Parts: sequence; C-alpha cells; structure tokens
Amino acid sequence: MLIERRAKMSYYPLIVLTLYYFNGNKAMRHLPAPDVQLSDGPLHNTVLRVYKEAPFETIFLLGKANGSSFNMRESTENLEIPLISATDNATGEKLKTHFNSKLLAIVCLSHTQLELTLLNVLAEHLQHRRQIRIILYFAEAAPSTAVLAALSAYLADHYMTNVIGLYGAVNKSVTPTHYLSYQPFHHSRWRLKLLNTTRWYFPTKQQDFEGKTFLTLPGQNMPRCIIIVDSSGVQRLSGYVGYLVNTFAEKYNVSFRFLYPVSPGEFIHLTTLLELVANGTLDLAITLVPASFKMTNSYHLLTYPLEVNSWFVMLPCPQPLQYAEIYKIVVTKQVINVLVLLMFLFFLLDTVMNCVCRRSYADYDLLNILVNENIIRGVFGLSFFIRPHSKLSLKILYTFLLMLGFFVTNMYSAYFQTLFTSPPLQHDILTFNDMRRRNLKLMFDRHELRLVQELFGPDYNTTIKPVLQIEDTAVFQRHRRAYDTSYAYTMPESLWSIFSAQQQTFERKLYCLAPTLRLYSMLGLSLALAENSYLMAPLNKLILRVIETGLLEHWRTMTFIDLLASKQLSLKETNQRERFHEIRIEDMQLPFYALLCGLALGSVAFASEIYLFKIKNSYRQRMNRAEAGILFL
Repeated sequence: MLIERRAKMSYYPLIVLTLYYFNGNKAMRHLPAPDVQLSDGPLHNTVLRVYKEAPFETIFLLGKANGSSFNMRESTENLEIPLISATDNATGEKLKTHFNSKLLAIVCLSHTQLELTLLNVLAEHLQHRRQIRIILYFAEAAPSTAVLAALSAYLADHYMTNVIGLYGAVNKSVTPTHYLSYQPFHHSRWRLKLLNTTRWYFPTKQQDFEGKTFLTLPGQNMPRCIIIVDSSGVQRLSGYVGYLVNTFAEKYNVSFRFLYPVSPGEFIHLTTLLELVANGTLDLAITLVPASFKMTNSYHLLTYPLEVNSWFVMLPCPQPLQYAEIYKIVVTKQVINVLVLLMFLFFLLDTVMNCVCRRSYADYDLLNILVNENIIRGVFGLSFFIRPHSKLSLKILYTFLLMLGFFVTNMYSAYFQTLFTSPPLQHDILTFNDMRRRNLKLMFDRHELRLVQELFGPDYNTTIKPVLQIEDTAVFQRHRRAYDTSYAYTMPESLWSIFSAQQQTFERKLYCLAPTLRLYSMLGLSLALAENSYLMAPLNKLILRVIETGLLEHWRTMTFIDLLASKQLSLKETNQRERFHEIRIEDMQLPFYALLCGLALGSVAFASEIYLFKIKNSYRQRMNRAEAGILFL
C-alpha cells in the first residue's frame, strides 16, 4: 500500500510517491510503507549529486515497516522523479517487468545487525538488474565491522557491485563527512571516502575486475572454441569464441579457470554447459547457445548475439552413377517400345512385298511375320540377306532399314561411350522423402533431438523420424569430422565455412549443403553467463565492438590457421578415390540379364521346334502307314 502524508512534526514521512502518472500503477500498490521518520539532509545532497553523475528515472526506496527511515519528498520534488517504496513485507515482484534500468535503490539498514529479510526483498526486486546503483543508509550510526563483513559476503553472492553506504552521526547535530564505497574486486571490500569532495560516487567498476577468477568450461565445438597445445606444451584457447574470451580477460583484467582439467578435443555439448551455467556451477560457458531454441528460463542468461547464422543439413555431394545405372538411362521402356513398333512395321511390309512380288504365300505364315531375321539384323545394323534382282520397293524398304540400323547402332555407341567416360551425377536430394528413397540416413546428435521434435511438431514422426539415426555426441562428431559419406549430418553455417575451405583442396567435393533442407534460419547465438552476472554488461559492450570493427571475421581466419597448425585439420583428402574404374560384375548386370533371357528364350524355342518336328514327323508316319494300308487292301 502506498501512502502520502503531510508533515505533522519536524520529521517527514518515509514514503512519498510523486508525479501524478504513477498513482495508478498496479505494480506498486502491493508495497506497504513504514511509518517512522528521521532527518535526511546528507542523503538528500548525495541523491542530488548522484543524479548529476548519471540521471536516473526512478527511485526505489526500501525500509522496515516499523523501522527508522528518512524523508525523500524534497529530493523527488526537486528532481521530478517518481518514488517507489516498499518494506520487508513486500512480495518479490521484479521491477524489471515495469521499469527500465535507470533506477536508484535506497535501502535503510541497521548498523548493528545484518537484516537479511530486507536484503532478500531487495535482491528479489532487482532480479536480473543487480548492477543498478544502490545506496545503503544507516540512519543511526556507522555500521560495525561485522555488519560490513556480512554485507560484503551477501553482495558478492548476489552480484551487486555499485553500492555505497551512508550513515548518520550519533550526535544529530554533527553532519557526517564520509561515506563507505564498496569495492567488489579488492581484498579490502569497503573504503572510507570524503562525502562532499568525491567526484564519482559510483565509478564504473566493470572496467577492471582486478584479476578476479571465474569458473568456466570450453565446449570445444569447432570452430567456435578449441584447445590447442603450443610447442611448450601449454594449453591455449583458440576459436573465434575463444579469442573473444581471451580478449575480454586481457581487457578487463579477468582470470578464467576451468572447472576441471580438460583434454584437447573433449567435446562438451552446449546443453550440458547451459545447465551448469543455469545452476550456478559455471560463471561463463565458452560456447555459443542458440537464443532461438525454446529453452525455458535461459534467455536472461544470454549475452547479445555474437553471430546469426543458419542450421542446414549437410549431404554427400551427388556422385557419378554406377555403370549398371547407365544401362537403365539408355535402354528405356520408351526406346524399346519404339524399336518393337518399327520392327513390326518392317516385318509386315517385308512380308507383304515379298508375297506380292513372288505371288507365293506358302512360305509366309504368322511366325514369319512376327520373327523375321532379316529385319531384326537390319534394325541392329547387322548384315542381312537380300534376294538378287529384288523389286524396287524391296530395295527402298531395305535402304530405310539400313539407315535405321546405322542410326540405332551409332546412337547407342555414342551414348555408351560418353556416359561410361563421364558418368552423369545422381539427382540432388531436395526433401527428406528423397533421402528415404535413396536410403540415406541423417546422423543426429542425441542432445539436439528435442529441438528437432519441437521444430517439426506433429509432423516429426512422418517427416524426419524415418531418416534419423540418433548417436552420442562423440560418435556424431567423429563421423562428421572424418567425412564419412555414408550419412548426412546437421551443419551450422559457421562450421560449414571450415568444411568448405578444407574441401577446396580436394579432388572433388565430398559434402554439399542442401538449401531446401534448412532446419533453422536466422539463428541467434550468444554466450551464456551466470544469473545476474556482472560480466554481462562489459561482455555485451565488447561483442558489439568486435562485430562492428570486423574483428570477428579476423578471428575466424585465425581459427582456420590454428586448426591447420595444430594438425586438427588437414588439407589432404582422407578418403581414397579410385583413379580409374575397374569393370565389375555389378556393372554388367543388365546385359547379363538380357543375355540370360535371350538364351532362355532361344532354348525354349529350340525345344519347341524339336517337339513340333517330332509331332509332325509322327503324324506323317501315321498318315503314310494309313495310306500304305489302304493301297495294300
């Protein structure tokens, strides 16, 4: 509950809300107000000087419901700034959801004991914005050494750095001349400074962390972060994210220490690192976390995006067709149907012309019409028998048959020689259905399966699941790095630049991106920091400078050079390619099957002819015997 009172004594009310446009704000109605008042002359002057340093737009005032406090009416009226007040009974609503970061917090504390309840209310209200300016006001006297020590530990645990302490004098007639400045990264946490001669009450403390040590772990996801060992045997952090962390440590005087000893090449998935950051085990994860994924309660842990790229599917480049497939290209059903039709037409014309010219129909039956060896040999460009002194019509027919035979023979010869010398490439894979028809599996990291399920939703089981092969992270990384063309893989755009540069030295590219199989586009990637970390603001500033100056592209180039120097990347093609194609049995499948069919058909025809000959011979013998019997009678 917010209240506003008129002064009835020489003391003023603790909580006043000025500026009429804040009177109806629902975010502030739940904050109860204390009732006790004290004089606040030094605090008023300090607030005015802090405002001159850097203007703030809101004052958050916190005190005990039945404790001593001070009057802020004069300060808020002079500055025309709204005042939000709360007590230790207030609920933990985050001020970030209602107010911007230009906020000044004033907390009234006891000088004899640590008031954890009040400090916890402050921490809850300042969740995700702990780096705002905070004034701790000890109204009665200077805090004791024990209170300051406890305050130092609490502020360090809750990532509060911009803190000063004001205190009143035991003798109310004496005006305090000093204040306490909190030094979060120095061995002596509190320094006593003159109150009215200080130029900056809140100097920027994130410019020098004075060698403070932070815990981290490298993801070792090439090319973002890798560990290489130099000639002296010392591990060094590389990769463009590694270069960023090294630059940050040097610029801001920060020390990073691994949570446990890490071996080069020991890959740690980003989901594992994000969990360690979220539970407070790590201060910083040296990897990039996608901000576009549906990771609940993780966005406030991420910095500004360091890069924005896409997530593709990397497929084996189309390979030359097998020789067995070339026969299927040349000898198609359409060509066979056309040849059969032409052969039947020539059969019919040859039979009719011979019958008309010779005026004899005894040697021409249905079998001669359907199977004419002269026409068959002529269609395939072979020599065939022509009767001497043939009629002009037959000569013209045989001339066209000769031209058809030459065309068919030369056409197939040219096609086969060209396709066997330079085989055509396989059809491009454009959809997951094409992968299923090609029997090509997409190897997938087990940790990323949930992300794909969320991406495809109800279509997951029918669209992508049939082509997935789920493997552990180590197996997935090993196969992809070894260019195992038996599988397709997921590929971030940043890593593809390394693969593309490496393949430029290969005789032929092994992998290509499939633009139509893009899982994510415009995927923002950021570093993950501990909750409320005071590394957030300076790291965000450095990221912006690195991007706008082009230093990130330089680091990408240096990463490629480091990979080559450390022999983690080779420009030599690891997969041995055959210099020439040796003819194998598989290449002759179609001709072999056609030969078997021809032999089988010929054998059947030969057996049928023998059988028919025997039947006819037997019939003739019976007829001859019958005739002989009749003559004998």
